Parts: sequence; C-alpha cells; structure tokens
Amino acid sequence: MFRPALTVARPALRRGLATAVPSGSANEFVAKRAEMRAHAVETTDLWRKISFYVCLPGIAVAAIWTYKSEMAHKEHLAWGMQTLFFNPEVNIPAGDAE
Repeated sequence: MFRPALTVARPALRRGLATAVPSGSANEFVAKRAEMRAHAVETTDLWRKISFYVCLPGIAVAAIWTYKSEMAHKEHLAWGMQTLFFNPEVNIPAGDAE
C-alpha cells in the first residue's frame, strides 16, 4: 500500500541534498583557491632560492671546515695509524694488513 509512496519519496530525498547551480560561496571558494595557488607558487620559489643560495653553500662551507679541523686533530694523535687499544704482540699493524 505504501510502496509506491516510498518509491517516489526516496529519489526526492537524495536529490534534495545536492545543488546543480553554483552559489556565490562556490565562486568565493574558487577565488580563494586561486589566491592560495598563487601564494604557493611565490613561496615555493622563495624557498627554492633559499635552499640553493643559502643552504647548499652553507653545507659546503661546514663540510670543508669540519674536514680541515678533523685532519688537524688527527695529526697530533700519539698512536698514529693504529687504534688506541693496539697491541703489537696480538694485532697486525694497519700498514701491514695488505
């Protein structure tokens, strides 16, 4: 008895939650999204420049400084090429290992 009424009512309820015509808020959303995209392009370009012109040279300078300081530190070690716990009676010297 109520079956035809339910069949008619179901599609009406489903279509009631969707709109086919874009409203003013949709246009605002699209405009805001375009502004965010433009801002993202500018910000990406800024951080790319910072990475290439600041970070990479900074890393290179730090690597060179660290290498030089470690080589200067290594020169004055009393045990030379051997480890701190080198025992000549048990271990093979580092130069003779080949």
